[in-house]
Amino acid sequence: GCPYEIVFIDWQMPGLDGIALAEASVAINTKLRVILMSGFADEFGRAEHLQGKISRVLTKQFTPEQIRTAVKAALA
Repeated sequence: GCPYEIVFIDWQMPGLDGIALAEASVAINTKLRVILMSGFADEFGRAEHLQGKISRVLTKQFTPEQIRTAVKAALA
């Protein structure tokens, strides 16, 4: 099995789409919690089909406290 419980994925990465990575990640490990982060809040609709798989979406610029809150909620 996959040793990870949570993964942070940026929406846009060089050469890779964050949504595609999230889809592939949860296909490998259905218990994996995904936190998406993006500077483009208007694109969040693209992840609607992943509701229930995405624990949180963080809009950049986020604070360390927002990261802690997101992780706590995802692991609860």
